Amino acid sequence: MDVAPGVATPGWFDTRPVVDLMPWPDVRGKRCLNIGTFDGFFTFQLERRGVADVVAISIGGRILNEWPDMSFETPPADADPGRA
Repeated sequence: MDVAPGVATPGWFDTRPVVDLMPWPDVRGKRCLNIGTFDGFFTFQLERRGVADVVAISIGGRILNEWPDMSFETPPADADPGRA
């Protein structure tokens, strides 16, 4: 995530390439809800596009999310191989 010109912070996913591909509505002066913020990337994108306020909510911790646990080099023993 770019936090300043020439300064980026690492994240789990680099979503910067999709920003210009998305059909952004005019959000200037509006209040937006960002559900599942993860690292807040899209919240910052909304702010850059002039929203008046962003309410953002994400999960309480890694154990509650649906993303695979990226810290394992091999799937954990209780992983469900049938789940995509």
